[in-house]
Amino acid sequence: MESWLILKKIKKLDFTILILLSTIFFIVYTFAYFMLVQNKKIEYERYNRNLYTLKILNNNFDNFVLNSIAFKNYDDIVKKVKNFEEILNTLKDSFIHKEFQEDFNQEMALIEKDFLIKKEIIEKYKSYKAVSLYSFAYAMKLQKELKKTYNEEVYEQINEIFFGLLQNYLNYQIDDIDIHEKIKRLEKTLKILDNSSMQYFILHAKTLYDGVLSMNLKKEIYINTPLYADIDDYQNMYITKHEELNKIKKKIYNFMFILSIFLLIILLISYLKFLKLKKDLISFKYAVENSDDSIVVTDIHRHITYVNEAFTKVTGYTKEEAFGQNPSILKSGHMSTEFYENMNMILDRGEKWSGEFINKDKDGNVYYENASITPMFLNEKLNGYLAIKLNVTDYVKEKEKVEFLAYHDSLTKLPNRRMMKKVIASKIEKAKIDRLHVELLFLDLDGFKLINDTLGHNVGDFFLQETAKKLKNFLGKENIFFRTGGDEFAILLSYKDGLSQSEMIASNVIKIVNEPIKKDANELTAGVSIGIAKLDTSKDDVISLLKHADIAMYEAKNSGKNKFCNFTEELIEKIEKKMIIKEALKYAFKKDEFYVVYQPKYYLNTKEIRGLEVLIRWKNPELGLVPPDYFIPIAEDMQVINDIGIFVFKQACKDFVEFKKNIDSLVSISVNLSPAQLMNKNLLKEFKKIIKNEDIEPKNIGLEITETHIMQNIEKSSVILRDMRDFGFKIIIDDFGTGYSSMSYLKKLPIHSLKIDKSFIDDICHDENDVKIVQAIISIAKSFDYSIVVEGIETEEQENMLKYLGVYVGQGYYFSKPKRKEELF
Repeated sequence: MESWLILKKIKKLDFTILILLSTIFFIVYTFAYFMLVQNKKIEYERYNRNLYTLKILNNNFDNFVLNSIAFKNYDDIVKKVKNFEEILNTLKDSFIHKEFQEDFNQEMALIEKDFLIKKEIIEKYKSYKAVSLYSFAYAMKLQKELKKTYNEEVYEQINEIFFGLLQNYLNYQIDDIDIHEKIKRLEKTLKILDNSSMQYFILHAKTLYDGVLSMNLKKEIYINTPLYADIDDYQNMYITKHEELNKIKKKIYNFMFILSIFLLIILLISYLKFLKLKKDLISFKYAVENSDDSIVVTDIHRHITYVNEAFTKVTGYTKEEAFGQNPSILKSGHMSTEFYENMNMILDRGEKWSGEFINKDKDGNVYYENASITPMFLNEKLNGYLAIKLNVTDYVKEKEKVEFLAYHDSLTKLPNRRMMKKVIASKIEKAKIDRLHVELLFLDLDGFKLINDTLGHNVGDFFLQETAKKLKNFLGKENIFFRTGGDEFAILLSYKDGLSQSEMIASNVIKIVNEPIKKDANELTAGVSIGIAKLDTSKDDVISLLKHADIAMYEAKNSGKNKFCNFTEELIEKIEKKMIIKEALKYAFKKDEFYVVYQPKYYLNTKEIRGLEVLIRWKNPELGLVPPDYFIPIAEDMQVINDIGIFVFKQACKDFVEFKKNIDSLVSISVNLSPAQLMNKNLLKEFKKIIKNEDIEPKNIGLEITETHIMQNIEKSSVILRDMRDFGFKIIIDDFGTGYSSMSYLKKLPIHSLKIDKSFIDDICHDENDVKIVQAIISIAKSFDYSIVVEGIETEEQENMLKYLGVYVGQGYYFSKPKRKEELF
């Protein structure tokens, strides 16, 4: 009707004006037609080049999926997939494709369909490679661990499976069935998988094997996807059709110019709108119906008006059941009210929302979805909402499993050190805002190594698991319990008000750990050293809090073990001083800073010197005189104690020969052995060499070792000391009476003499208990035929009391302080 009115109006125009207008229009049309032909020619060439590019990209996809290279550039293939999609969209949006819409839409749909199949397989391939890389790395770690656990035959089977999987991972041609049979044979060989590492190894081996089979099936699908042929068919049809259309267009343009120019303008506008709408509707319908994503359309009141097949598969609701419902029927109850309020607020503003849902299906099963919801507008008026949702349940569960393994200890299932750092960082931030008190306790089990070494790792693992259970039950949910590695644990306390809870909890933890744990016929016992650090929000961070707790724990361990210690700034100073001493100790021998002094052991009745005890001294130009009880433990840590001990022994032997010439009553000279030095397997050999060089009898040398140190490993100590005694050395137990209350070990040790500790002598003239203890020790010595030496005599009154009690030999400041060799004469 409108076209007819336009024609009627044109008839009313002056004929001259009409001719002029027609001539002008014809000239414009001719020029425009010429430009159009040129532009279309360029566009046709570009269109054809894009089709060739799609073929090249398809070949790149084939190379990525089908060649034998195991390690590939994922970023490059992602770019190429994106490039393919962009070119595909460009082709679809091109006016050329619109021209061929009716003829080539089906062919274009085939290209899109095959591309989506290949794209999905590429994504699966990448995902498989990522998962298999983790499983392979973990299997490789387990393979190394299992070497310690199983015999050579089993380990050979593990290696065959491992390297078979490695070859599979690298895409070598091997027999997949052979791997499967090897896994079954390994399971049959073991019968009972009582080792968690083996269980995880076989689990990862099966996972890798199943991944290979799955990817082989995907490759078969990939190979049978004729994307290249579809593009080639499309291109051939396009070239043929293009040539045909060019001929027709030339005739149509010239023939229809005068008769339908005005009608064509009107129809062309309508037709172009129609084509665009039709293309959009067809593409949208195809994409929606065949999408693997759940697609939901609602009206403005958010009632469902459309769902696709993927929605019905995921949710279990039929289309009829879903229509008219609110999407809230999928709510699982795991999302907060604030989450939905925030989502609705964004949608009410007409903005797109993206996020993750935790929904439930018709049967009540929970699943996860990544979703985007977009408001739809028609003529600038809200017409409804479009939701596109991807089911990511498998990914989320796998991610949760990986995250659990990454942040939890596999043996006790407690949070690990990585999780501890993360939690502490969060607690510190919260403490600054909410003024929380945060305290960290570091626990190190005392004596666990002995359980592990003597009874085996299985028993050790059992002990750790049972200890973790007991402590976890005691601590409850309000405190966070971690296993940070080996026999080390940590407890994080946080509370808003009240007194510090750390010392009370530490005391209870010590009691709980000290309780025996029964395993078969054994009662397993251990102690625990605990370091406590309290957070100072004004200056502490994660690293400093961990460091402070660690320092305090080592102080507790060094102070006698099975106790707790609070961190103080003085501990930092102590450690810094220790580091200074440690550094200076490296060069002490080179700078000739060590020397020895001698303290006489004398006959109480005659005041004659019976023996000499050799004591090490260290004088540093910067540090001055460093006490032995301070630098000896450091020397043990640095493993230079043996050098110091040899230096003392050699000097003692050398000086004894000279002392003997000047002191007629001198019978022996004694040196102190540290426990670390005693465990040196070459110690006796080195002593023999020195004695031979200095021409001294071993019976003239006493070896002093403290009671406590012997008891740390009495069985091994007994063997070593017996070898020393058999060679001729005199074995002296130093600080006797301060160690274990049980005396049963005395009959096991090759002892010659007991040295009564100074602590029993200090108050012997005023404390009846000290008198009784000394009398008891004298009686014990007599019953075993041991000689007695008393140390720490500082007064005449003490000396007289000891003589009264029957002691014959002693040493102390009353008679003589330790002196250098030249000061003794």
